[in-house]
Amino acid sequence: MNNNEISFNWDIHRACNYNCPYCWFHGKWDEIKSGNVYHSAGELLRVWDNIYKKYGPVSVSITGGEPFLYPEFVAFIEQASQQHKFQIITNLSFDICGFAKRVNNNNVRVNPSFHPLSADVNEFIGKALFLKSAGLMDCITFLAWPPLIKKYQAYLDLFQKQGLFLTMQAFYGDFNGVRYPEGYTKEEKNIIFPQLGSRGGEKYRTDALRTMGRLCNAGKTYGVIQPDGKVQRCGGINGVESIVGNIFDPQFRLSDGPKSCSSEICPCNEWAFLLESKPAE
Repeated sequence: MNNNEISFNWDIHRACNYNCPYCWFHGKWDEIKSGNVYHSAGELLRVWDNIYKKYGPVSVSITGGEPFLYPEFVAFIEQASQQHKFQIITNLSFDICGFAKRVNNNNVRVNPSFHPLSADVNEFIGKALFLKSAGLMDCITFLAWPPLIKKYQAYLDLFQKQGLFLTMQAFYGDFNGVRYPEGYTKEEKNIIFPQLGSRGGEKYRTDALRTMGRLCNAGKTYGVIQPDGKVQRCGGINGVESIVGNIFDPQFRLSDGPKSCSSEICPCNEWAFLLESKPAE
């Protein structure tokens, strides 16, 4: 297989310097950090060189936790971006000037996520403007957590005055006994929907898309890499049946063909670029 559409989402480690109450890992950081497996930049480069030899250049979206807390992360991106394209989701709490000087800006993009409960807004805007001027930034995301939705317009206005734009992403989880995104009110949806970001050419949804039983290319052209190297078909399926292999195994290969989706919903918008046929509304 040699396919320029191959992509990975890499949860590089579960560690963060923020403690946002809406995070999937809130209250669990100490528990889940035991699953982190750290490798030197050289070891990681060998892994991704192996992928390059098998599939050519691929696209890799790196999340965490906070990716820039991973040891030797900048050194790794500096070298690996000579072969592959990287998109980094980060809270911007790092030295962006030093980073920008070292990476290949043709193959690296940064998607900052703005967390107003932890970040200083003026410092965040300054760093975002620097990334934009360096040609490294795609878009800035803002999570539509219910207590923050009404504050979104004020932040949007502040960012727009600086030539920046915030896109919204729906919250998946529970708040005050209500399950989201199904629990958004009509008023909240009216605020959220016009500003929703997109993935795979489709907007993030304010409802849960049912995908059970649909033929999907998850595992064939896409995989979600866990901190220990296990590669799952996607972000919505867990368990042994979801595992394609381990990225640190020299013999690792993606699946040969599409498979039926075994997840009730697709929470990460992966359906937009993986389903064999898009579902009817």
